[in-house]
Amino acid sequence: MNKNNKASISILLPTLLMLISQAWGSEEKLWVLDDDGEINEAISAVAQAMRSDLPKQMNPMTTWIGADNSGRRSLLYTYQFNFTANEIGGSWSAFARQMGKNNQAGYCTDSLFFWYRDNDVAMEWRYLDKNREFAFQVKASLSDCDA
Repeated sequence: MNKNNKASISILLPTLLMLISQAWGSEEKLWVLDDDGEINEAISAVAQAMRSDLPKQMNPMTTWIGADNSGRRSLLYTYQFNFTANEIGGSWSAFARQMGKNNQAGYCTDSLFFWYRDNDVAMEWRYLDKNREFAFQVKASLSDCDA
């Protein structure tokens, strides 16, 4: 298989996995990889495919601006808010706690994320303020989920 076909397949495969997971549910272990190199390659392919649709307005306050392989067996999403900490009371603490809880719950229960759980791939969410200054970052991994 030439490199162009391999790249196309690696971009399409995550989309197909998502469709399959919806058809059969999250209990099926359809694509579990043994090798860290293969997993990191898959994460990079997913991130590359996602970046082609960015930036993307997620809601009136948030724009999704990035997707990257963090290099630590983890997919990193980057979002930008249209406000600063000063505009919400001067601190990100409460906001970060709530986002962490929400994102962790989604990671652990949403059938769309089965591949990440099955392959012990973490997800990270980095948030920037409207000036592109770092606000906070949260992470969810398999160890955060109930058995």
